[in-house]
Amino acid sequence: MKIILDADNWYAQEISTNNSITIPILLKNSAFMPLKPEDNQIIYNDSVEFVGLNPNINLSNNNVKLLLQIDTSNNFNSTLKLSFFKTGYSGMTSGFKVFIPILDSNIVYFWRMNAIINNDSTDWSYNNRFKINPNVSKRVIINSDSVLRINANKNTQFDNSLYNLIYVGQNASLYTYQGTMFARSLGSNAYEASYFRVNNSAIYIDQGGALAGLSMWKVQKRTGRIEYFLNLRMNTASSSDSVLNFLNTFDSTSYVMGLNASYIPGGLGFNVATKTKMRQFGSVYADSIPTFGFFHTWSFIGFLGALPNQVAEQYHPCCPQGWVQSISQMNPTFMSPSGSITQTFGPAQTWQNFNWQQDVFPNSSLYFDVYGIKRNNQDTLLMSNVTSYNNVDLSGINAYQYPNLKLITRLAIDSVSGNQSPVFKGISLNYVGSPEIALDNNSIFKSDSIISMGDSIGIGGSYYNVGYIPLNAHVRSFYALDGANNKVLLRSDTIYSQLKVDSSLFVKSTFKVNGLPIHKKYNNQISIVLEVTALNQNDIYDYNNSVISTFFVKGSITDLNTEVYSDGIKLFGNDYVRSNPDMLIKLTGKSVDELITSDTSVFRIMLNNQFISLNPGNAKSNTKTNIIKETEKGNLILKFSPQLQNGLNDLKLITYKNNAYDTAKFVLNVTNETSLKDVNNFPNPMKNETTFSFTLTGNLLPTECKIKIYSVAGRVIKEIHVSASIGFNQIPWDGRDADGDYIANGVYLYRVVFRGSTDAISEIKKLAVLK
Repeated sequence: MKIILDADNWYAQEISTNNSITIPILLKNSAFMPLKPEDNQIIYNDSVEFVGLNPNINLSNNNVKLLLQIDTSNNFNSTLKLSFFKTGYSGMTSGFKVFIPILDSNIVYFWRMNAIINNDSTDWSYNNRFKINPNVSKRVIINSDSVLRINANKNTQFDNSLYNLIYVGQNASLYTYQGTMFARSLGSNAYEASYFRVNNSAIYIDQGGALAGLSMWKVQKRTGRIEYFLNLRMNTASSSDSVLNFLNTFDSTSYVMGLNASYIPGGLGFNVATKTKMRQFGSVYADSIPTFGFFHTWSFIGFLGALPNQVAEQYHPCCPQGWVQSISQMNPTFMSPSGSITQTFGPAQTWQNFNWQQDVFPNSSLYFDVYGIKRNNQDTLLMSNVTSYNNVDLSGINAYQYPNLKLITRLAIDSVSGNQSPVFKGISLNYVGSPEIALDNNSIFKSDSIISMGDSIGIGGSYYNVGYIPLNAHVRSFYALDGANNKVLLRSDTIYSQLKVDSSLFVKSTFKVNGLPIHKKYNNQISIVLEVTALNQNDIYDYNNSVISTFFVKGSITDLNTEVYSDGIKLFGNDYVRSNPDMLIKLTGKSVDELITSDTSVFRIMLNNQFISLNPGNAKSNTKTNIIKETEKGNLILKFSPQLQNGLNDLKLITYKNNAYDTAKFVLNVTNETSLKDVNNFPNPMKNETTFSFTLTGNLLPTECKIKIYSVAGRVIKEIHVSASIGFNQIPWDGRDADGDYIANGVYLYRVVFRGSTDAISEIKKLAVLK
C-alpha cells in the first residue's frame, strides 16, 4: 500500500520528497512469519536460532520452500549476506540455527523470511534486527529464555521513527539544516507581488494593494520560526515610531526581514531615530528610501549587531532605470526546536524496566513518555516527562491490559537561550515474552465432507504453544457461521491445565447437523470455526488462533427465505431486544402458498424450545403467543409479541422439505440494564456523508436520543435527534452542521446521548472528514 500526500502537487513550494510512504502488507496465513528472536534483541551466544511460523497451507497439494536472509545491511545487498532455505516442513514452526559471521557488538544484523509456494513468492517479511554481546555470559545476564533484553542505539534500529532528529554514529540530536530566507520587493498584486519566504513558510503581499507599504518579519535565529509580522502603510509620522518600537523588541536571537511593496501614494520614509536603529541591524540603504509604497524597491535581512557584510540588502530607486525588483537572500543554519523517537515493544507477559543514555546541556531537555497500547490498539498515557534514565520501573503496568508499550523519546532545546542540542545515546528495555497459540491447519480433521441432514459431524485438531512461556489457561470454542458470517457459539470450554512451550493439545467435538445454520445456502454449506484463545494472557499473533472446516449437506433445502425483525430492526443472529418486542417474520418463496392456507410442517417457529403454532388455538402449541398472518405481494408476514426471559433466548426458524432441514437460529439478548454499545460510524474518514451505528440495550425506549458532534475545541456543531430502538441502530448523516453547511476537512468528535428512565452516554469517538 502506498500513501501519497498532495499527489497532484498543488502546493508546489513545499518539499515533496517526503510526501509518500509505502507499507508492505503480508498475507499472514500464507507467509513465513518471524517469531524469534524479538526485534532489536541482544544475543549472548555466537549463534542464533531464527524461528518462524510456518505457512498455514495444505502440504499434500502444495510445494513450499522457506527462506531466511541475514545481512548487515537493511537492503540485504552487502558482501556478508547469508541465505538459507529448506523445502517442506512439519509442525507449526521452522528454525534455522546460524553462526554469527562477525562477533562485533557494534554491528546491527538484519534478518527476514519468505515462503515460495508453488514457485510463487509470498514476499519478504518486515525486517527484524538483532545485536550481540559476545563478551558477557548469558547465564550472568538472564536467568530465563523468556526474559527479552532489547537494545537500540543506532540509526538503523529506529526505521522511520525519527522526527526532527539526526543520527551521527550512536548519537541522536536535534536536526540542523541549511535554511532559506528570501525577501522580494516589487508590487502588491498578482505576479508582481512582493513576498517573504523562510524555509517552507511564506507570505505574499498579493491583496490588490491592501498590504502595500512596509512589511517586516521577526524570525527566530535558532529555529527559523516566524515570531511576528508587521505591515504599515507608512503614511503618518507615527508610522516610523511603530517600526522603532517593533525593532526595540529584538535582541541577538532574532533576524529581521523587511521589504517595500509598491502601489500606494503618499508614503513616508523612516525618521532619524528609526534610520539609526536600522543601521544597528547592518542596513545601509534604509535611510536612502524617500518614501514607502511608491515604486522604490528595497529588501533586507539582518540582525541586531550585524555588520553590513553580514546582511543581505538590495535597493533600487525609482525610476531612472525603471521599476526593478530587489531581492535579498540568506542561507543560515537552523535547528529544530524539538524532536522525537517513537518505538513500540511487546506483546509482553510482564513488563520489567528500561534505561537510556544521554547528554543533556543547559537549556535543553530529554525525557520519555510511556503509552500503554490496549488490546483494542488504543493508546493511554501512563507515564509522562520521565527524566530518571536509570532503571525506570515498568513492573506496575498491567501487561494484560497493555500488551504493548509505546515509548516516545523527546528532545528539546530552548529556542532563545539554548545553544547545544541534548544527545540521545540509546535505550535498553527488559520484559518477559508471551505465549504464542498456533492452530495447525494440516492437523484439522472432519468425519466427512458430505453428510445427510439428521446425521452428526465430528471436528477436531491440534494446537500448539510456540511462544516464550507456558500458557496457563485457555478457552477452546466451536462456532458455526450463519448466512451473514455471524458466529453462532456451539460449544466452549476453559482449560486450566498448563500448556508448556513447544507442546500441543488435541481437541475434538461432535455436532448434530440439523441444528446448525447454513452458511451458504446455494450449495448447503455448513462452516464450523475452531478457535483457541489465551485466558488472561497475551498472544504474540492472533491471526492463527482459528481454523474453519466446511462440509456440505445432502438434499434440497426449501426455497423459503426468511427475514426477522424486532421493533422494526432487522436481526442478524445475536441481538439485543426488549423483553416484549413486536416480532415480525417475513417469508418469501414458492412455499409461502402452503403456509397461507394451513399450518403445515413446511415451517415452524421454536422459542426457547417451545413450539409457536402458526394457527391460533392449535392444541399442539406450548405457548400462548398468537401469530397474526398477513400477505404482502405474495409474501407471508408473521407477527407476534412474545414474552422473553431475561438473558439469552433462542429463536429457531425450522424449514423442512424434500427430507431436508434448514434451521435459522437467532439469539435474542434481553437485559434490564440500559447501556450503549458498539458506537461507530462508517465510512470514516467520510466525504459528505456517513452512518452512525450503535446498540442500545434495556427494556424501555428512550424519551430522547441524540448524536452530538463537536469540533476538536469542544464546540457543538450539530445535534442529530433520532428515534432509537432497543437493539442495533443506524443513523445516516449528510455531513452538514447546524447552519446547513458542509463541515470542512479535519477531525471531529461525537458521542451518543440517551435520555430516559436511565440515562446513558457513550464514550467520545473520533471521525475525520477528507474530501
